[in-house]
Amino acid sequence: MPWLSETSAMVDGKFLASHPTAFAVTKLHTWMGAVLAVRNSATGAAVMEVETVEVGYRNLRALVLLDAASRRPLLTVEEVGTNRRRWQAIRGGGASRGNRVFVAIDRTGFFETGVLVDVFLEGNSTAHPDYVVHGSYFKGAMTVSRGGGGGEDVAQIGKEDGSKSSVLSGEHTYHVNIDPDVDQALVLALTVIVDQRHNYDFESSSCSCNHSSHHASRSTGSRSHH
Repeated sequence: MPWLSETSAMVDGKFLASHPTAFAVTKLHTWMGAVLAVRNSATGAAVMEVETVEVGYRNLRALVLLDAASRRPLLTVEEVGTNRRRWQAIRGGGASRGNRVFVAIDRTGFFETGVLVDVFLEGNSTAHPDYVVHGSYFKGAMTVSRGGGGGEDVAQIGKEDGSKSSVLSGEHTYHVNIDPDVDQALVLALTVIVDQRHNYDFESSSCSCNHSSHHASRSTGSRSHH
């Protein structure tokens, strides 16, 4: 399977490290709506900010992962279809399917069954996912593994609720621990997808990278995957 390696980084080689890394992904509510702020847990440095824009088709939405320093769009994760259970990740902020990196499919249904999300990297035409997110969102313990079952664990995603007032306002933090030589952008994108799946309360925000016009001008129709 086309597992991501140093030679096939999703967006930038700086998101690959030869040592374990940890990030805090915090959901906040601002005057622009809900955003997700990503920081390096060791240094506290801002890494990414995730904003939401309307795709412009059946009220679907796209989550834009921006570089915290340059505000450059790194990855756009957009909903596909009408049931909000499938996402495609496109490198940067463009509309070209040629830049698609992966398709993620929600497997939870109404009840958690152990597998939350299946991930198919672009080019995988089989029924077997390259990565899976499994565990329990409600218990705050999830794992990203290679392969569809029994594969190597490559990252852990833990969810921490804050104070009572923070919980009531929908604010919380994910602690993401990633193994060496694993694409950090992939795991952080999956963290964002898991959050949206279980907390579909993002307000449309005016993304400073001016993506609204791009997304509103195109249909989200794409070839089906599995």
